[in-house]
Amino acid sequence: MTYPYEQPAQPPRKRRRGGGNLALIIVSAVAAVALIAVAFLAYELLQRPAGQSGAATVSTPSAQAEQVAEEPTGPPAQPRTRAAVKAAAEALWDSYAVGDYGTYWDAWAAADKKVVSRKDYQRRHRLCPSSAEGINWTVKRVTVKGERATVRAQRLYLIDDYTFVYEDGRWRYRLQPDIRKEYQTQTIDQIVAQAEAEGQCA
Repeated sequence: MTYPYEQPAQPPRKRRRGGGNLALIIVSAVAAVALIAVAFLAYELLQRPAGQSGAATVSTPSAQAEQVAEEPTGPPAQPRTRAAVKAAAEALWDSYAVGDYGTYWDAWAAADKKVVSRKDYQRRHRLCPSSAEGINWTVKRVTVKGERATVRAQRLYLIDDYTFVYEDGRWRYRLQPDIRKEYQTQTIDQIVAQAEAEGQCA
């Protein structure tokens, strides 16, 4: 018997399985995306040249300044012109006239630097200062043939031709044969003793 105020018992509802399937699909999709991302990163790392780190680098003004500072800042190459040869010759002889024999030696051709070291050349003139210090050369004529040039110059009454060669983008002075032979056949002490005997020291 059912009383008027009583409601008939409802049969239990069955739970839908659709919600569980949806969650499973979402998890699978996320896992697939993650797998693709890992595979892409692995491919990028394999394609990256050796020595590069995986971390991204940020170019800052200070970093750019450091890169600029590390770049070589040597003098620009001299042109193969008479004007450039004349300028190189005048700079060479200016250094000799003021007694800067280290700078004078620096402007020599590579072959002549092997004849006498910079230190020994400076020592030679320290022991026997040149009597020609303070007297400079005057360039009279310059001729250029490819990577070789001849400079005619005058100092007081002496006029002579001097050879310059083009090396590493610079015009370099070639020692005159008699001066080169002097350093090849004698020690510094012998050269100084001979110069003193001939009255060539100041």
